[in-house]
Amino acid sequence: MYDPTTDSWDPGPAALCAASGAGGFNIPITAGNNSGQTLIVLGGNSTGTCIFDPQTNLISTGPTTGSHAGFAVNAGSLVIPAGSGLYPTAYVVVYGNASNVFGHWFAY
Repeated sequence: MYDPTTDSWDPGPAALCAASGAGGFNIPITAGNNSGQTLIVLGGNSTGTCIFDPQTNLISTGPTTGSHAGFAVNAGSLVIPAGSGLYPTAYVVVYGNASNVFGHWFAY
């Protein structure tokens, strides 16, 4: 893990909760029970996620991005923060892989 304040690297967690791949990204969790943690969307044509807790330096299995293959995240995926409106802490996820499927993600 890179620490920009000290310009140094630390070992960080031992491993992700599953393999990562093309199209993966992360979402900072800014509200709710997991506030201050990071959701890691694994990509690689999977629906898997992990949650990183910087306070404990641990990674655990997170929720899936959907219940069928259309919700698998792959190359070309995008994540767009809503930032305002009805769900200001939500993100719009475009799943990639030449798919027209998108969903919303609440970061709390």
